[in-house]
Amino acid sequence: MLRLATDLVEQGEVFDAPLVSPKGNNFVVYDGNRRVTCLKILSGIIEPPTSYAEKFDTLIETSFLEDHVVNLSG
Repeated sequence: MLRLATDLVEQGEVFDAPLVSPKGNNFVVYDGNRRVTCLKILSGIIEPPTSYAEKFDTLIETSFLEDHVVNLSG
């Protein structure tokens, strides 16, 4: 997952959008769960696994997502 997150930061965009559909007050990811998880970590929505926290912190500092996060929680 760290390699995917690194690629997302280096490329500056997601080329293959995840397949996501609303379900009630939530969303279901049908394809691209690792991309969604990486994007959530990079945007600060969720915490990375403890063993990768330091490496993700370095990526987060250079992430393109800082000004592009959309809050869908309401």
